[in-house]
Amino acid sequence: MTAPILSFDNVAFRYGDMPVLDGISIDIPRGAITCLMGPSGCGKSTLIAMAAGLLTPESGVLRRADGCRTAPMFQDPLLLPWRDALSNVAFGLKAEPIPAAERVERARTVLEETGLSGAELAKFPHQLSGGMRQRVALARALAVAPDLLLLDEPFRALDPPLARRMHARVRRVIEERHATALIVTHDAREAVRIADRVVLLSAAPGRIRAFRELPDRPETRTAAEIAELAEELDALADGELPVRPHPRVGQK
Repeated sequence: MTAPILSFDNVAFRYGDMPVLDGISIDIPRGAITCLMGPSGCGKSTLIAMAAGLLTPESGVLRRADGCRTAPMFQDPLLLPWRDALSNVAFGLKAEPIPAAERVERARTVLEETGLSGAELAKFPHQLSGGMRQRVALARALAVAPDLLLLDEPFRALDPPLARRMHARVRRVIEERHATALIVTHDAREAVRIADRVVLLSAAPGRIRAFRELPDRPETRTAAEIAELAEELDALADGELPVRPHPRVGQK
């Protein structure tokens, strides 16, 4: 069995006196998309921050594969206000051993793939809509060609047709680069449209409530299948279906 690219082993975390996560054990397999779902405050964003190396578990162990290159995108796009869209993405490539002109060209290409081009690339963050800022942040994460893409509610400000285009774009990146993604979403339909597997967390302190391996490839799921799977995920999240805990999420 191929070793997972990321593992949480009995991880717990608290902010001050407030427990956020308790006993989280998840293996994130390579080359697939795993979605995290659960109520607000259950620790989904905390898991993303841990995976990015920005937080350390209070107890338990987090393991990343050696040489794993991560790229996070948080709910706040965190764009540099004094740089335009193109420069924001190119700046994220400054650590790359490539000429400045190549960084700019790569940034332009990735931005165009997210649907931004022309005069939009010269706009500063305050001149962009919320959805445009999210796409710039997504382009910045994609541009570095990560092994592990960490996305926290990346499509929430996008209208449904554009969100579906971005779902397809992220899946192409995962498949073309043999990369992996961990994505936070509140939307069961979105999870079904993009993910290979879904992990459902309970209310805080977050514990693993359920795990669902989704059938087939997302692009082959019909509208009826998407609706049925999303309804099942919502029922699991609401406690309307019995939960059969997996001995270790993501581990076969």
